[in-house]
Amino acid sequence: GSALAAARQPALFSLTVTGDMELSPAHPLDSHVLRAFNDHQRRGGRAGPDAVRILTRAFRATGCMLWTTETPWLLDRHDDGEFVRRFLTDRVAAAVAQDPGLSSVGADWLALRLAQLAEHALEISVGHRDMLVLPRGRHRDA
Repeated sequence: GSALAAARQPALFSLTVTGDMELSPAHPLDSHVLRAFNDHQRRGGRAGPDAVRILTRAFRATGCMLWTTETPWLLDRHDDGEFVRRFLTDRVAAAVAQDPGLSSVGADWLALRLAQLAEHALEISVGHRDMLVLPRGRHRDA
């Protein structure tokens, strides 16, 4: 944040993950898989799903003007089934890597979700936010 503010350069962060994900129909394991996946994204000090909050605080501290908007990623039967299959498979793999106790139930959850995908009975909303950052005074410099 401070480097952009010092350079007085605008920035657009597109599709920044928020850590939210809703699946329909809902399943009791959804929150466990999501929590483990989000923790996996935070490993080693990474921002992961906290990036929006961290960036917002950093840019506001430098006096930048900041606009954010929800830009959820909606996946359903109209999307490429192979892409959604990979999306779900990768999420479960990361969740299990973070919490090996999810191995068996994660595999069952994934099998159910893939069957629902094949039946065109699954919808997924993945939380994202877009962020536009303008250093103070930049918009008057044109």
